[in-house]
Amino acid sequence: MAEVAEMLASRRSRLWQRVSPDDLAAWVFADPEPVPLDPSPADVGADWAGGLNRTAREAWALAGWMARTVVPEAAATAGQTWHLSYLEDKGPAVLRLTVGVLEILGLYESSGMVWMRVHAAPVVQAMDTGFADLEEWGRRGVDIEEDSTKTLAEEKLLLTCPDLDTARWLLRQPSVIVGLRLLSCWVAAGPYPFTGRYRPEVAGRAWQASGTTDV
Repeated sequence: MAEVAEMLASRRSRLWQRVSPDDLAAWVFADPEPVPLDPSPADVGADWAGGLNRTAREAWALAGWMARTVVPEAAATAGQTWHLSYLEDKGPAVLRLTVGVLEILGLYESSGMVWMRVHAAPVVQAMDTGFADLEEWGRRGVDIEEDSTKTLAEEKLLLTCPDLDTARWLLRQPSVIVGLRLLSCWVAAGPYPFTGRYRPEVAGRAWQASGTTDV
């Protein structure tokens, strides 16, 4: 925890106006409780999901749960350090959660396929010490690759799950939550170039939907 706090403190960030590096480091290793539903990033009608099938509703719910659980100070920084995009004009509709300069989550609305980026260190350490069963991950269809994005010097992993049930199981692994939070903290403390792309209604819908899921 001290090492994470020192790493975060090395960055100049507007995020420190809301939370200290020490408190954020403690949050990285805390139980993965989502922040409260209220306040929401945006008020959305209760019937917005009426035309969605079960898989689509669960995809929106997982996206919202992720924002509420792994993005630091998520309620106060929507549209500042993170945004959720919904793309439906090219192929299958997809939800993407971007924090700082990095997409940390993507999932297809129709199929439930999920991919997420995590800081490699917690996951690799869990595997090396036996706290993560790599064979079990393989049996469940979790694909693990070194992430090649150039936005960070730190080592990252790209984890791909074939469906939402597998993603929810993966998110119950402590090393995955720590890896997500650690990466999210690092990128959230950087520059925020996406403000013009923020759609509060998309974030609000996912936020609301996440009240129906329990990872």
